[in-house]
Amino acid sequence: MKVIIAGGSGFMGSHFVQYMAGKYPENQIINLDIYEDKQKLRSMEDMANYQFMKWNLTNREAVFHLLDTVKPDIIINFSQEQRDPCDMDSYAEKSETAAINLLDACRTCGIRRYHHVLSEKIYGTRPPYHTPHIFTEESSIAVSDAFSPVMTDADMTARMCHRFDGVPVTISRCSKNYGPYCNQNEFPFTVVRKALAEETIIPEIDGETINGWLYVADHCRALDLIINEGKDGEIYHIVSESVLTQTEAVKTILRILNKPEYLIYCSKDNGNHSRQSVPDTSKITQELGWVPSYDFETGLRKTILWYMTHQN
Repeated sequence: MKVIIAGGSGFMGSHFVQYMAGKYPENQIINLDIYEDKQKLRSMEDMANYQFMKWNLTNREAVFHLLDTVKPDIIINFSQEQRDPCDMDSYAEKSETAAINLLDACRTCGIRRYHHVLSEKIYGTRPPYHTPHIFTEESSIAVSDAFSPVMTDADMTARMCHRFDGVPVTISRCSKNYGPYCNQNEFPFTVVRKALAEETIIPEIDGETINGWLYVADHCRALDLIINEGKDGEIYHIVSESVLTQTEAVKTILRILNKPEYLIYCSKDNGNHSRQSVPDTSKITQELGWVPSYDFETGLRKTILWYMTHQN
């Protein structure tokens, strides 16, 4: 079986490339991206079933030629993970074009499964409440930040390709991933660095933003189940049960590192907190039997241990 992983050099994509190549040595795993991250994918160098192909997914003719030549059985699209906040217009155009090109090519190549990876951010954020909003796969999507329109367009395009053209599409919407090789300029590594130096830590938006924290290995297992056992045309939430505010997440890091909580500084409450949506996970649990293996502290300990041994 041939499996194309578009955007396989990003954080989540690179973990899934390694997961698939290791679990299915009889399959050919093709990482389709504009660059290959040698650091993240160093373990893949000697794997006979892994191949990197530098490819521009915005080139429509090239995408059609690729799928016609390779004839993949499965495509998993992580390409929206590759984004440049300083160039949102270019990112939006390229990401949407890449998704459309892949889906259009899938119409004629006899693919077994096209899976699109999205974030829970597609539901937007809501005003403050005592409890976070709970969303199901049938809930309406919303535009709440600069990235949302791109996710929304790709989501709707994928669903239309299934409904009107019969393309075997599945979609997942995941909570915030963390783990080895995540961006070292983002959480949790920014907090770890400051905690080790005993510098003041200022949580985002006064620490009241709520996120579900999903260890990336759990995400990989869920995607594997959806690709092999999920139903065509269905959407699945891949969400951790570890739902914490930013402040609670920072306190967990300080406890693991044995650092004092007085390092946390929160400015006066301004009433403008943004609470992230919390998708319901009963569908993937009941239909596919997926439950996360890692709670937040266990996954965070593994992530911090990796960071401490790789920070140079």
